[in-house]
Amino acid sequence: MAEGRDPKNMRPDDAQPPSGDEQRPVDGWHKPDASEQSPSPEAPGGWFKPEDAPSLEPAASEPPPESTPASEGDGAPAQPETPGAAPAKTGGWYRPPDAQIEDLLDGVDETIPEASNVPSESTQAQAAHDAQFQRPDDDATRADTPADAEEEGTLILDARTAEPTHRGTGPVIEEPPRSTESTPVPTDTPPEPVAAVAPEAVTQPEPSPFEEAERKIGVLRQRYQAGYLTREELQKELRNLMILDDEGHWWMLGLESNRWYYYDGRDWVPGTPPGHDQAVRGSVVRTETGLQQVVDPEGTVGHSAPDIPLDEDDMPLPQHVPQEDLGATLVSPASPLLEPVRRSDAPTRPKGQQVDIDQGGVVSSPLSPMVTQPARPVQIGSEDLTIQTVPVAPGDQTMPSVAVQSAGDQTVPRVVGGAAVAGAAAEAISKPKPRLGEFPQPDYSAALDVEHNRAWYTKWGIRLAVITVIGGMAITLILLLGVVGYYFYVIDAYDERVAQLGDLVADFETTRIFDTEGTLLAEFNSPETGARTEVPLSEISPWLIHATIATENETFYTDPGFSVLAIVRATVQNLQAGQTVSGASTITQQLARALVLETEFAQQISNERKVAEVIVASEIVRKYDKNQILAIYLNEFFYGNFAYGVEAAAQTYFGKAARDLNPAEAAFIAGLPQSPATYDPVINREAAMGRMEQVLRLMSEANGTGCISIQHADNSPYQVPNGGELCVSAVTQPAGDVVYYYQAPGMTEPEEMTLDITRVKIANFERPDFRATHPHFVNYVWQQLEEDYGEQAIYSAGFRVYTTLNEQIQSVAEQSVTEHLAYVNQVYGARVNNASVVVMRPADGAVMAMVGSADYYNDDIDGQVNVAFTAQQPGSSIKPLVYLSAFEPDEDGRYLTPASVIWDVPTNFSGYTPRNYDGNFNGPVSVRYALGNSLNIPAVKALERTGMERFTALAKRVGLSFPLGDPVERQAGLPTALGAVEVRLFDMVSAFAMLANNGRRVEPYSIIYIEDSDGNEVYRANTSPEGLQVVNPEYAYLITNILSDNEARAAEFGRGQPMELSGGRPAAIKTGTSGTQNIFDVWTMGYTPQYVTGVWVGNTDDSPIYNVTGYYAAAPIWNRVMEAAHQGQPIQQFNEPPGLVRAEICADSGTLPSPACAGRTRVELFAQNAQPPAADRDIFRQLQVDGYTGKLANQYCQDDVETRTFVSISDPAAYDWINNGGGASWATSRGLELPVMPPPSEECSPNDPRPFVVVSSPAEGQTVQGVIQLRGAVTMPDFNRYEIRYGVSHQPEAFSQPVIVETVQRPEGESVLAEFDTRQLENGQYTLRLVAIDAFGRDVNRDIHITIDNPQPTATPAPTTAPMPTQDPNAFATPLPEGFVPQDALPTPTLAPTLTPTWTLTPTPQ
Repeated sequence: MAEGRDPKNMRPDDAQPPSGDEQRPVDGWHKPDASEQSPSPEAPGGWFKPEDAPSLEPAASEPPPESTPASEGDGAPAQPETPGAAPAKTGGWYRPPDAQIEDLLDGVDETIPEASNVPSESTQAQAAHDAQFQRPDDDATRADTPADAEEEGTLILDARTAEPTHRGTGPVIEEPPRSTESTPVPTDTPPEPVAAVAPEAVTQPEPSPFEEAERKIGVLRQRYQAGYLTREELQKELRNLMILDDEGHWWMLGLESNRWYYYDGRDWVPGTPPGHDQAVRGSVVRTETGLQQVVDPEGTVGHSAPDIPLDEDDMPLPQHVPQEDLGATLVSPASPLLEPVRRSDAPTRPKGQQVDIDQGGVVSSPLSPMVTQPARPVQIGSEDLTIQTVPVAPGDQTMPSVAVQSAGDQTVPRVVGGAAVAGAAAEAISKPKPRLGEFPQPDYSAALDVEHNRAWYTKWGIRLAVITVIGGMAITLILLLGVVGYYFYVIDAYDERVAQLGDLVADFETTRIFDTEGTLLAEFNSPETGARTEVPLSEISPWLIHATIATENETFYTDPGFSVLAIVRATVQNLQAGQTVSGASTITQQLARALVLETEFAQQISNERKVAEVIVASEIVRKYDKNQILAIYLNEFFYGNFAYGVEAAAQTYFGKAARDLNPAEAAFIAGLPQSPATYDPVINREAAMGRMEQVLRLMSEANGTGCISIQHADNSPYQVPNGGELCVSAVTQPAGDVVYYYQAPGMTEPEEMTLDITRVKIANFERPDFRATHPHFVNYVWQQLEEDYGEQAIYSAGFRVYTTLNEQIQSVAEQSVTEHLAYVNQVYGARVNNASVVVMRPADGAVMAMVGSADYYNDDIDGQVNVAFTAQQPGSSIKPLVYLSAFEPDEDGRYLTPASVIWDVPTNFSGYTPRNYDGNFNGPVSVRYALGNSLNIPAVKALERTGMERFTALAKRVGLSFPLGDPVERQAGLPTALGAVEVRLFDMVSAFAMLANNGRRVEPYSIIYIEDSDGNEVYRANTSPEGLQVVNPEYAYLITNILSDNEARAAEFGRGQPMELSGGRPAAIKTGTSGTQNIFDVWTMGYTPQYVTGVWVGNTDDSPIYNVTGYYAAAPIWNRVMEAAHQGQPIQQFNEPPGLVRAEICADSGTLPSPACAGRTRVELFAQNAQPPAADRDIFRQLQVDGYTGKLANQYCQDDVETRTFVSISDPAAYDWINNGGGASWATSRGLELPVMPPPSEECSPNDPRPFVVVSSPAEGQTVQGVIQLRGAVTMPDFNRYEIRYGVSHQPEAFSQPVIVETVQRPEGESVLAEFDTRQLENGQYTLRLVAIDAFGRDVNRDIHITIDNPQPTATPAPTTAPMPTQDPNAFATPLPEGFVPQDALPTPTLAPTLTPTWTLTPTPQ
């Protein structure tokens, strides 16, 4: 290779164009000189293809592409950039592209040309091979070569170029894929031309997927045989060519047999693809061992498919057609590119020697020593190497030269002749050539994985479906047998009671309630002693039947005793809510639970009980008709207030018979059985009315129409016939109100129910005569029993209920309420008539006492209403929870501490201006002081800082409920901090118990344990609950520490009773008073480690009370109850949790003390993770400022620098209070000059207007006598006047009044400002002060220190003692400046209002 030449573009220097009588393969090709020195190889037939020539494709009708100018130094024209241009050439060699199958097939003919009429023992291709490669002395064989083959040649598909090539009769060697260096062609073997064959110009139809696959697999077969594809590449391409038909079968063309096979899920079976007209494309195909006859679609020619072999993974492979040379049928990287071999010649042909080419050997052709086998590209580094081979003339015993060339610049030396060729080949090939048959067929298993195999899915889907169906049937049968068995088991257990249901009367037994000492509090006897009257169904209002069915069991007349739809609905609702919020019991199920199931079993909340209930209900329906079931239900069930059955309920609530109830009254009664205690109109009227509205809505929605047809003859005043339809409808008004209408048979038009509903809502409901000790507490226990066990169980089980009530505390509480209400009414004229007390043990939540009203039996005060569970405004008693929420750090890390300073000053919160109870303002106060003395303004500011959402979340977390809506829902705003949102006394006591537990909340309880009539324990409370830590213990303890600090509240409440307990017992206490102009509720909440007590005093009708607060009306009751509760109890201190620290802080700022706070510090308690701010956040800041502008001093204002103390307050209202309100004394006591201002943040600027005030005479420190002139200059922006004063000594404690006031500026530097007669003063040291004042009251001072030394007179005058020299009107000698007026004649100047401004400042945040 010549140095500097590009081997990729080399062409023969002496190449001559072909003679005119020879046909060129393609335009542009020429025949090079066949001299031995020719550097370029020969194309098939001896033709050379230059780079600018078109591809070897028959395109006679196409115009030749335009040539581009040759590149410099190359001499060869550049490749035309056309879509059909051939790939780049390398020295005349054609290098096939390393592309995927789609790229390889570009431009390839659709089908593989096939030979025709070929005998089974020989092929035309084999004959052509023999003719080309026979020796010179094999004339006989040459004579046997068919003449037509020599004339016409054979059109084949070049596996390397993927282009059709016409094979002539001369010796043709197919070219390897890449050339690294030209190899000379022997001169004695002239190449013969190859005639180009043009394809027929026919229009081919769109190929099917199977035809396309045949074409692609044919190309892959040739490229693999030629060694241009690795086994892995072939496998990948073959897998991609598998076809999945519409029936879920995979199809694959056999690589050797060229026959289509489909995979049946187990084996590869020969077959014809759907829609494919032939089994194969052609009658013979080329294989590694020759041309193989193909199976005819009709089965007349070919072989039957043998057994399907398996690969190494036991996966079926496409079947090969059997061959004699089985080893050669296996596709392997070792398969040589050989011409077909006649079967008759195969046994006599010498077997190729297997040589280890890594050891320097070569692989010779088994057909002829003059043919070398092509090799696959070999990797050297990262580039491909290609071994070139050329034919050798007959008789030549040396092999042609072999050149190895890398794509880079690394070249293996070329050796020519004999053994040197073998050595070069050994060096060029880096891997041993695999032996024939060493590799199996390509592995199709990956393409047949489960995710690709539709048939596999179908097969196993059917199998799984069958298994599932059979298994499901078996399981269903087993379950069915179990259900049937359990059904008969339950029926057998309750058959007798079901049979006697019509004769059963509720099994009643007395239930007794006891206090903690076992003293009987109340007995609940059989309702037979109360009100129960059984009535037939025909004597019950049909509207009550309508309301009951619509509310309890809409499908009552049609269901089998249970409702599957209701069960599914309730299950979904309960799962969505995460708890039991909806039931699914029908009327019949409720009857089964109340009258058939054992009491204890009926009280269980279990699936077993529910299933038994359904079975019993179905049996009841089987034995009784619907009217019987409905009659038993309406006569047996409890409707509250000792009323059993609808007749007793109608008499109790409306004083009429059940037959006379109208639709509104029926709706009211029908809603009670679900929870008579909850919907008791005597103690919970709002809930009862809400339940009635709910029942009315259900009546209007019944069956989707609001109509229900009764199934019996009605004898009530409504006279509804059997099957008669009763309807209720609802109409929503534009304002949102709902108006209900009802219509019964015989009514021409629906009638409005509004008036009837209103009568129910205003009715006076009273509880039947019932006597019990401590009735409010007994009713509270009753309600819990009812919620946990149901109304029937309370009577039928004969419970013995032992409660937490402490008789001593309860009695004292009731007595204290009665006596103290009488006292405040008599002494203070309070006009208050009701009170409530709750005592709880914080350790476990036990309710020790409960006074629901001043007198349970006093209807004038609604005594039966338990005020402990009604909504009342808590007043200031809510403040501990407000500050507790502020102690918790917010998302920005901000928090308050007991030392945090809040400014108790007049503040306007967007129109809301709270005031303290006493009307005073206390300035800066700590949280400890503000909470201890119940100041209102600091509490509002604390809530504003905390946020309504955070406070509401904490209140609910500690157990507080808001019956009328929480502060966020109601948008109550900042008045919430003062108790404007209603809460319940019982919840407040529970929340303060949480504080006593250092943030641990426990659920209150009132029942210790329950026994049934046989003495079996049914229930026992957990008296040592762990509780839930809802607040950080440190924060909760800080609130306790403040509330128990007697000194912190002494300023407002003083010391001693009623806020302190005897014996020095620590107690945390907080009072509360609601109302502004009028007082409506007064509270006292307080606790020790042992007990917490809450007291509410007020009027049930919300009328105002007078002249008393929580301190006077509620605190004395609290004190007396707490003393009784602690009688005999040891004194306990509040448990201080770990994580608290004590630190000295500045009392004025709540921060660590700074030098400016010296002498005003104290020690405070802090949570370790919420300690006081650092000293640099103290409110007092000492800064150097410009005396005139007040800006921070810098290089632009050095003439009037002063050190001033500023106050940095984040509350803007504080500055107004200090400068214009009552805060002046606070400022002066801390050495602050008025007006107090926030620290400046702006520095002096060179553009600031500045005053010019200077005294040039007398000089500083000068000794003067007689009359002296004060000279200098005074000029300043917005000038108003200047004054001259004097003071005794060089450091005077005070200055005299102005001795001169001048309103004219003196801009000249030596102007006479004034004349002063020093003789009027005693000799000594003095300070003269020149003060320039602008229109805004800002001043600039200039001081001059002088010494007066006048000669003493001859006579010594009597000494006089005066702290201040008496000013002589004639002290200013003549001549005086023009316009000068002596001080005594000068009136006090009247300045513009701006001289004493009202300071409204925006402080710099701390």
